[in-house]
Amino acid sequence: MQLQLFLSAFAFIGTIVSAVAVPPHRGEDGAPLVVRADGSGNCNSVPQCCQNTHSSQDKSVIQGLKIFGLDKEAQKSKGSVGTKCEPMEGVLNLGLLNGCKGTAVCCNNNKFNGLVSLGCIPITLSL
Repeated sequence: MQLQLFLSAFAFIGTIVSAVAVPPHRGEDGAPLVVRADGSGNCNSVPQCCQNTHSSQDKSVIQGLKIFGLDKEAQKSKGSVGTKCEPMEGVLNLGLLNGCKGTAVCCNNNKFNGLVSLGCIPITLSL
């Protein structure tokens, strides 16, 4: 009877411990390990889910960015301009698989709390 109780408690505790979230694996510089579409394998920020992405060379986008004083910075940056972006953090960045209804991107420059992100490149999760 005591052995059965011990084994049940051990199994229960093991289940609880295995359900605890583990932080995502990070590279040498502390950045999450993701693969960029350009194949460079570098991402210096947390992956983000952007509601929209636009070409940084689009004249209407540049006009809109003038409001924030980001038009010149956007023209210099490589990649797209992301709008309404939210960080995707968690175990293995699972938001890339099921939580992002927009475009999963890695951006070099996040402005105004995710309202505008510059230098965005689409990413995929590599397991």
